[in-house]
Amino acid sequence: MPYPVLDAPISPLRQRLIDDMNMRRFSRETQRNYLRDIGRLATFLGRSPDTANHRRPAPVPD
Repeated sequence: MPYPVLDAPISPLRQRLIDDMNMRRFSRETQRNYLRDIGRLATFLGRSPDTANHRRPAPVPD
């Protein structure tokens, strides 16, 4: 079963993640889950995941 091809541009970071997962022979399901979760992380952080670091985010003021 072929997978749909999207016309939307892919960021270099996303393409690298996909290439790495393919090289490591991750299943399509695992790749889908990783990409979904990275998207959720980016939404949570409010920025690109490549700018994340080990520090805790600042608390949200009341």
